[in-house]
Amino acid sequence: RSSDLATKEEVQAIRGKFSCRCFGADAMHAFGIWFTVTFPGEKPVLLSTSPFKDETHWKQAILYLDDAVQVIQDTEVTGDIAMSPSEDNPRHLRILMNYNIGDRKS
Repeated sequence: RSSDLATKEEVQAIRGKFSCRCFGADAMHAFGIWFTVTFPGEKPVLLSTSPFKDETHWKQAILYLDDAVQVIQDTEVTGDIAMSPSEDNPRHLRILMNYNIGDRKS
């Protein structure tokens, strides 16, 4: 999801869709998620928790599947994700993800 400015309401419920295809054949055990934010300004600042970027004190999250799913080359993985602050601690996130791995639905 990309936005120039985010309102408080938008930050309260971030939603998005995703899709990808598997590379190779193996058991899929989890989803890895991270975020990237660009802070605008004269010199925009990029903050990314991607494992492909420089490390920060922020980390990625792992969302484990209840059971591993066997995938093969080009198995399609699709879904949607919603994130909102926890009611107990607004610095923690609640994550709801619905997904399909090939013909298997969450």
